[in-house]
Amino acid sequence: MSTSEIAERFRLPTVPTLTSSTPARSPVTISRVRCDEPGHGSSRSPPVEDAYAASISVGDLISADVRLQGKLVKRGGAPASGLYLFNLQTDPIVFFHSSFDFVRFYISRATLEELSRDAGAPMPGSLTRPEFGALDPVLYNLALAMLPALARPDEPNQLFVDHIALAFHAHLLSTYAGPCRDVVRTRAGLAPWQVRVTTDMIASRLEGKISIAELAEACSLSQSHFSRAFLRTLGVPPHRWLLDRRIDRARDLISHGLLPLNDVAKACGFANQSHFTRVFVALTGTPPGKWRRMRHKMDAFERSARSTGDDPLTN
Repeated sequence: MSTSEIAERFRLPTVPTLTSSTPARSPVTISRVRCDEPGHGSSRSPPVEDAYAASISVGDLISADVRLQGKLVKRGGAPASGLYLFNLQTDPIVFFHSSFDFVRFYISRATLEELSRDAGAPMPGSLTRPEFGALDPVLYNLALAMLPALARPDEPNQLFVDHIALAFHAHLLSTYAGPCRDVVRTRAGLAPWQVRVTTDMIASRLEGKISIAELAEACSLSQSHFSRAFLRTLGVPPHRWLLDRRIDRARDLISHGLLPLNDVAKACGFANQSHFTRVFVALTGTPPGKWRRMRHKMDAFERSARSTGDDPLTN
């Protein structure tokens, strides 16, 4: 379902949406559906499809009615972290009496099965729906993690979106498809050649986009296995490794040149200078402009010390 179709279904002017690249044929989509005014009324019927929508409330939903195939099945609201898991073959309709704010995850049955094969997990026959409004702290925290990205959908970190999509899929399988009867095998991390291939690929694509699917394929691994192995080997998920490398490159450019910060942002793969500044501050604690001034002052001090024969590191 496209962004415009989701907005049309909920009768909203726009619905910020991000799309995973896992898998490419039928990706997971993540949207924020929000209305601050009460009395919004009814959503429209979604297309009948073999897919699921998991809507997790990020604010208190005071009052809503839920109908499946025309039958009223839920009246009332849910607190933050309340989950509404819909099978889109049941014609779910929600009548909103109050304001609402939730993050909506969409996944087709085909994607559920494809990612399950990749992960070596049992094939889900279907998802077992909990009571509407049941609390799900795991999905709630995944939803909260997505809010900053959904607030700026023009600045997506594709590795991060892919990581959240895979975590969402894993949680659905472990929680709503029934317990797994097979022994979960602990797999090893990446081999040295896989670490080299992965880090080289990321380093060569700092200014562009790269997906978990591409990295996993280069390592001859499934996407879910690759994500777990990368985290186990390098200590951070792929999207964080990418951000760290982008900031490393930015510091190098700032230290050894006079490029405007906007040009530094573009050279390091950020959407704009504002996006670059937010990430730089988050990872270094200092705005890039201030970091540049501090670096230049330190360089000038060290040059002055060397010219007078004083080593600032030993005196």
